[in-house]
Amino acid sequence: MSRGRKPNPKPQPIDVEVNHEAVAEDTAALDKMAKRLNEIDAHYSDGTPYDRETAIQKTIFYLNQSAEAMLSAGKQLILLKEHEPHGDFLYALERIGLAPRAAQKMMQATVKFSKPSNAPLAAHLGRTKLLELVAEDDEELEQLAKGGTLAGHTLDEFERMTKAELRAALRKDREERKQIAAANEKLLLDKDKKINELDAKLARRDALNPDELTEDQSQALEREGTKARAAWLGVEVVIREIMEREDAPEHLKEACSHEIIRGVQWLYEIALRHWLNMQAIGEEIFPEWLREAREADIAREGREQENEPQH
Repeated sequence: MSRGRKPNPKPQPIDVEVNHEAVAEDTAALDKMAKRLNEIDAHYSDGTPYDRETAIQKTIFYLNQSAEAMLSAGKQLILLKEHEPHGDFLYALERIGLAPRAAQKMMQATVKFSKPSNAPLAAHLGRTKLLELVAEDDEELEQLAKGGTLAGHTLDEFERMTKAELRAALRKDREERKQIAAANEKLLLDKDKKINELDAKLARRDALNPDELTEDQSQALEREGTKARAAWLGVEVVIREIMEREDAPEHLKEACSHEIIRGVQWLYEIALRHWLNMQAIGEEIFPEWLREAREADIAREGREQENEPQH
């Protein structure tokens, strides 16, 4: 009896568990990437399909041309960067002969100066000057393109400058703005410090009992009074020196008189502000000249009221 061949076993179906959620996420990511590449191609390509070798050759060509051509080279670099993996993009830069940092700056310049609002900048300034302006704010660049100024200079002035002069002007402007920002920050810090000191002083005063508060205020009054008397003593010394000079000009002597009058008026205004409170203590504390001045003021106010037109 001859042996027959055994029949091949019937293949069994393989159960494969499909992660539909992961597939959906991957599909969405691919769609998003495709949409982004379509936007990049529409904005930076010349309408032809992307090709790496073509982009490399166009970049090399544009780099040898004008500022406008540099922006065209920047567009090709953007296409390369968006389409190629990072390693392949670096390889393309080696082919072109361009350092990554220089390429980054050119792409930034392309994004800034390819806008219609900044078109006058690319038309009037050379490649190197455009690269110097890359770090400036978009709003300031648009103002410059519209006829305004940047760092205190117009577009025409930038066009007449050398690259070194433009760089120096921008550096000076940045330093001045940095100093202004530092000064403003210091003012805010000083203000906060003063507020904190006042808060601490009020908190300490709130913690004092009545006797301690009285003593604290008495010392403050004596301290500030001493300062005021010392200040006026200094004024009096200067006035005396001037008045004792035989060759002192008349306008300087008049200035002394005005300074004395201003001081007396200032003290008089302080006295009037506290007149009622001081009267409660005792009117006898007021010097004769102050009582007479007060009475004259009261009389003048009465006459003015009598002379007011009746409605």
